[in-house]
Amino acid sequence: MNPWLEIPLEDYEGHMGLPAVAQAQFLAECLGACVQRLSPASVAVLGCAGGNGFEDLPPQRIHRVVGVDINPSYVAAAQSRYRDRFKKLDLYCSDLLSEGFGFEPVDLVFAGLLFEYVDIAKCLSKIRHWLHPGGHLCVILQLPSSAISKVSPSPFQSLGKLSSLMALVPPSEFESTSQAFGFKALTSRQIALASGKAFHEWVLQYQPA
Repeated sequence: MNPWLEIPLEDYEGHMGLPAVAQAQFLAECLGACVQRLSPASVAVLGCAGGNGFEDLPPQRIHRVVGVDINPSYVAAAQSRYRDRFKKLDLYCSDLLSEGFGFEPVDLVFAGLLFEYVDIAKCLSKIRHWLHPGGHLCVILQLPSSAISKVSPSPFQSLGKLSSLMALVPPSEFESTSQAFGFKALTSRQIALASGKAFHEWVLQYQPA
């Protein structure tokens, strides 16, 4: 069984919201900053969990929000929390790489801490079909650290199941692979949190040949 199916949403949100982790707020801020900069009318969040960051998406500007997650209880929570916030909320419970899975293109795809759990090339190959030509992809990767483990220490023991699934991605590998699929990096930066963890964020534009 995929470890993501064994982690209760309460554990995941509790862990990500711990002051010593602070990744829920970080991801929500990155999503909000991308939306503020790019002004998309439609957004897809891959690995949406319970809808972290949805509360800061402006419904007066964003007419369609897509969320995808493999855990049905996560998707159900997002539906319950945000079904009345947006003109159109499309939520899917699916493995992103499942054959035949897809949705109508959007202006912005957000993939925060996603590529650590999927095949990069296969995922980018699908994402390009989920973006309008000229659309944008925001990606956040976790960087390796000698001082802290991949999965931060946590009282929520179920999160430990992710250690066997999580594989950190070298930024150079992501950059070369994304270029091969028609993505051009517009911005690239590293961000360090107080926890000691560091991340690399890209905003890329899909430019089909």
